[in-house]
Order: sequence, then structure tokens, then C-alpha cells
Amino acid sequence: MLENEKIWILQNILSNVEEHNSATLLRESLFKIINGFEPIITAAGTGIYTKSITPISEVPTEVDDKVFLVIEPGTYTNFGNVVLPEDSFGFIFKNGNSFSIQSVEMPMQDLSEIETNLSKNSANLNQITNTEIATQLDYKNFTLEAGQVDAIGGASTSVNWIKSSFDVTALRGKKVLIKGFGSHVSILNGTIPRFMQYKTTIQTANNKSSHQNDNGQMEQSVVISNDAVLLVVNIDGDTNIGADLPNSIYKTQFKIYEKIENSSISYLNVSQIKEGDRIETTQIKTIETNLVDVSNSKNKYFDGVGFPQYELGQNGDKYFDKSSKQIFIKMNGVWIRNAQFKVYPFVKPTDFTWEIPYKIFQIDNGKFFLDWKGLFVEKVKADYDRLTKYYVDNVNGLDTNNGLMPETAFKTIAYARDTIGARNIILAKGIWLFNECFKTFIDNNSISEPLIVRCLDGKAEMINGYRGSTYTWSASNGCYSTSRTNVVNVLDLTNKDENGVYQNLSKVRSIAECQLTANSWFTDGTLIYIHTRDKRVPDTNIILSFDTQNVYTAGLNVPYVYFENIVSYADNIYNALLFKNNATNQFKTKVYLKSCGGVNNSRGNGLALDNFKEAILEGCFGANMLRDALNYHTTSLSSGFSPSKILEIDCFGYNTGQGSNSETSSNGSTTHEGSTIIRLNSTFNTAKGSVIADVNAGAMSLNLGVESNEDTITDGSGASFRINGAGSKMWIYSGVGYSFNSASKSIVANTGSNAYFKDTIIPNGTEGNVIEL
Repeated sequence: MLENEKIWILQNILSNVEEHNSATLLRESLFKIINGFEPIITAAGTGIYTKSITPISEVPTEVDDKVFLVIEPGTYTNFGNVVLPEDSFGFIFKNGNSFSIQSVEMPMQDLSEIETNLSKNSANLNQITNTEIATQLDYKNFTLEAGQVDAIGGASTSVNWIKSSFDVTALRGKKVLIKGFGSHVSILNGTIPRFMQYKTTIQTANNKSSHQNDNGQMEQSVVISNDAVLLVVNIDGDTNIGADLPNSIYKTQFKIYEKIENSSISYLNVSQIKEGDRIETTQIKTIETNLVDVSNSKNKYFDGVGFPQYELGQNGDKYFDKSSKQIFIKMNGVWIRNAQFKVYPFVKPTDFTWEIPYKIFQIDNGKFFLDWKGLFVEKVKADYDRLTKYYVDNVNGLDTNNGLMPETAFKTIAYARDTIGARNIILAKGIWLFNECFKTFIDNNSISEPLIVRCLDGKAEMINGYRGSTYTWSASNGCYSTSRTNVVNVLDLTNKDENGVYQNLSKVRSIAECQLTANSWFTDGTLIYIHTRDKRVPDTNIILSFDTQNVYTAGLNVPYVYFENIVSYADNIYNALLFKNNATNQFKTKVYLKSCGGVNNSRGNGLALDNFKEAILEGCFGANMLRDALNYHTTSLSSGFSPSKILEIDCFGYNTGQGSNSETSSNGSTTHEGSTIIRLNSTFNTAKGSVIADVNAGAMSLNLGVESNEDTITDGSGASFRINGAGSKMWIYSGVGYSFNSASKSIVANTGSNAYFKDTIIPNGTEGNVIEL
């Protein structure tokens, strides 16, 4: 207990949040301590009252006999005039109308020596923001202009807009952070930041290299394309805002930064310790030693979505969770949350009956988190440490190796799975092509061990296809052709979006259109034509993909399957990455997925689960597909299967409904057959249908800190949040749901269902039985 308390106090001393005053910190610390003996007090017929009590507080009328934690010295006049001495904390015991107090003295120590050491060290410590580590670029040549760039790349002039232009030739392939947009930039009034890259300094729709629209945040990361020369950014829009550019506030407010990833820099940001902010404990000398050790070390910064990977980083490193906006610090080999925000226990609605074994907390930034150590540690690590680890490296491995170390890795997943019978497989990062992918992974009913498949230092990206360098190409009036049938998509590994997803070339309708259109392809069924975005001959970075999906099928006695950092680009009419149980009986197998994705499926879903009783997804995603990003089914419900229960944490999806003008039911995240789901901090954008849709009788959907935006259906059939089915219920807390289509609604509860919301942004209104809590 003292060790945990030492770490907690250290976290808060290092914090630079103003709200971290001593009373608040001490109270939170004491509640951590008393958690250990609260059951004893409760067993005695009382319980601990968790709200703040001061000497002038009234006795709460809603409680009977209770124990009250007090930390402010003085006479508690309404609690039998009991007295709490200075430099103490105590417990007031209420028994009927009688009160007694038990106090504990807190001896004070002089922190002057520590303050001196902190002052000496602080000059060497670099500040880290809660969002990104970055170095400001010295761009003296950027310009402010009265006007804007439109959604297709065209430029317009107007004093009611202001934009900025940057020469980004030296930043090709790098990621930049752009901050300082205007107060009028928001989704709510239709003015959004836009980032357009051009191949020359001429701003035309035909000359653009890439573009993206922001999701309404006041900062944005942008990956500079390899052929970009100019970056143009919409900054703000308002009446006459661009009329006086020489005196515009954006000359200093608007900035561009180059992101530093995995850089060796010191991580601490030490705020000045004031007399009133001191927290004295007997562990203070140990804290001082830790501070000196940290200031003398070179630590790294990481970021990602969701709880950090267990093996990532070393002691002293920091990690920023882009989803919950929290910072983690690695101490004693374990990632722990830094207390830069206040947190509050979340009490779920009484009608939502699924009890998960973890407490849910709400952060004062509107996001939520589980009181756990991450999916891998909670569910998998014990088996991962117990089972023999087998390494597979599709580039450097050999199936004649023993597979027990990265240096002696097997070459194929099939050999590790079928010949060795491996249940704990570690894949090398990088591209896994056609016969290297796992394709169909079927567990038989005799297997009783879990299946663990991980990639530790990046993503194992499964693309069912062949490299362009495999073929001989002929020039054809601006594009290149070769003989190849059955191609369903073409990817360019030199072109990634901000989430690291490789982008497809656009499929066009004729050879002539392909010849005229950069970044496109066409097939006549026998020959394939490719026009690369930089006019190069299709090479090792061009992938021709085929009709295959990657599927895991459960066995009767497998307790769970765990995949981590596996991304499938399989293009199939059904799913890019599917986990299923298609037996006549519903197996006990649970599905645990961390940082996995199904993407670029022009004919079906991204990541899909079917017929499992329970699943937990952490940081998983789907992008650029015809149907749903994350799709959950219990298709054998009529055979006696139970509807699925899904815990979805820090997941995201975008660009569903791609490739079809007639698609109207693609979703970001969707459950079927009356499933139950909890979503924490998930974000889904741009769907041709309801962005989040939970359907069929009995569906239960609890959405916490979820953003569901931009349904692109114009006929009014879309929504940001939709619940449908007799007796179905949906709750939305601290969410966001908007659409540019005036016909769409933020929340829709179809006939027979109910939706409830609290502290949620819903500019498009509601439809059906929707109730504000």
C-alpha cells in the first residue's frame, strides 16, 4: 500500500495542473488507502461517505449510520462538535444521533532541500503538452490570406475567411501538428479546418496531392505527402475576419509543428512547488531520489490509441492516449496513469444489467476509463508467460529453425500453427502477403489452450496480394499494364493516412480515364492498368490484392483468442477480418482484440465478430470499406445462441459506404440480434447510414464519451446514434453526434425503443422517444 501511495504522490507532485491543491490530493490519497478496509467498516453495518465534509457541513440527510472522512482541521459543529486537530486526518463515526472521531496525526517535514533540487533540475527538463510532443518549425515564409480552400481543392478569395500557406517540400513524408485555429472554427456552425496539399504552388482541384477535413478539434496532425509542395490550411471564418491581415491575431496564434516520435528527451515538466501545495509523507526522500534519477536519464515519449502496449518503453517513459487524452508513466515496469485530471466514479443506469468486473470512471475532460491494467495484463499475460513463445518472420525466418527466438524464427504462420501446434505466436512487423497471411485459422474441438497472436514492435499487416514488382509492365499512354486477372483492389504503400492505413488507388471505368487520372487503376478482366500518383512503374510498394478474407474459427474448448496489432487489408464480399463460431453449439470462447483492424474492403465489412458470447476490443478500428467498420452479430440466435456482449474501448472507424452511391446502411459500429455493448471513448466518422446503430429486440447500448459524426446520407435515413428494436435501450453520456445533413438527426430511437442522453452535443436534434437525463 505504501509503495502504491508513493507512486501516486510522485505523479501528482510532477503534475502541472492547477487544480492539484493539497486538500484535494490528500483526500483522494486517503480514499485510496481506505479502500483496503472499507469492507470491514461496511460489514459492521456502515459504509464510507465519499463526498467532501468540512467543519461547517450539515449532516447529509440521505444517509443513516456512516463513516465520514475528514481532512480539514477544526470543530465539526453539526457532527457533535468533534474536533480534528491540525496536521491530521480522521474518521467521524455516526451512530444514530451520536458522533465520535478517530484522528491520525500527519507529521510535517521540511521540503526546502527538495525544492532546491527541483529548481536545479527543472532547467534540464523539457515540457510535454497533454496532446503532442513537438518542436515549433521556424517558418518565416508562411502567409496569411483572405479566403479559403474548398473541399475539392479550389481556392477562393473572401474577407470572411482566412487561410495560411506553407512550403512543405522539406517535410515530405513527415507528420506535422497544426494548432491555433479560430474560435469560430467548429462543426456546429459548419466551419471546419481543412488541410489541402498541392503538388505545386498552384491551388487548383486538379493539382492537389491529398486532403483531409478535421473532426472539429482545435488541433490536427497531418502527414505531408511525398509529392507535396504547398500546404494550405483554413484557419477561421467570420465576417471581415480577413480584412486586416497585417494586424491579424493569427500571425502569432497560428502555428505549425513537426511531430517528434519516439525521441530521446527528458519527460518531466516540474511546476513550482508553493508552500500551500506541499504534500508531506515519510516517503519524500524516496521521491527526491526518483526525481534526481529521472532528471539524469533520457526518456522517450510515445503515443497511441488506448492503453499502452505492455512491453513498450522503459521506466520513466511517457505515453499519451489520444482517445482518453490521458498521460501514462512507466514505473517499476508498469504503465500507470498520471493524475493530470480529476476523476469521478461512473454509476451505470439501473436498466443496464450487464455487470463487468471493472469500475468505470469519468474524467473531467469528458472521457472515461476502466480501473484496470489494460486488456493484455488483465486477460492474457499469465498464459503468455506460461505458454511456449514461437516467433514467425516472413522475411528472415526459416521453417527449419526452432522458432524460439526472433533470430531463429519460423517463416510461415502455417508451419507454426499446423506443424508445431503453436498457441503463442509472435509475428514480425511489416507486410504479410498472399500465402504468408493466416487466411483461415480453424481451431479443432480437442484444443483446450487459448490462442495468442501478437506483433510487438509495430503492426503485422496482412494483405492478400502480390507486389507490383512481381510482374512485367508495359507503358500505355501515362499508365502501365500487365496481364493479371481477379484483381479486386490496388494499394500504394507510399501513401498512408494519418492513422497509418495504406490508401487504395481509385478504380476507374475505362483505360482512357486511367491514363488521365493519377492514383487510379482499371481492369478489363484480362489486363490491369495502373496509373501511380507519381507516374512511377508499379514496383514493390504497389500491391495487387485479391478476393480473400482472414478468418479465425473457434474450437469448442478454447477459452479465448487474443490478437494484438494485426491489421487485415483483405478485400472480400463479407469481411476483411472475421472471428466466428459457426458450430451448432455456442462455444465458451471469448474474443480479446487489441489494436487490430480490418480496412480497405470495397465489398464488405472491416472487423467483424459472429456468435461469440463475449468480446473485448481495445483500440481496434475499421476504415475505408463498403459496409461497417466494426460489425457484431449473433446470426445463430434462432439456434439457441445467446446475444453477444461486447466491451468496446478506445475504438474508431471512418469512411464506410465507400465505392457505392446506393449504399444506405453502412455503420461505424453496429450490433445486431439484440446484443449488449458498452463503448468507451470510441470515435466514428463519415458513414453512409447511421454512424452507430444497435438493432433488434432487446438491444442494450451504453455509450460513454463516444463521438459519432458525419453520416453522409441525404435522404434523412441516417443518424449519429440509432437504437432500434422492441424493448431496446441506448444511453449516451458526454457524447457528440452531428451531421452536415439537415435531414439527419443526432439521436434516433425507432418505434418500441428508447434513448437517453446526458451532457451530449446533439446539434441535429432527436427523433422518437429520446429523453435527456
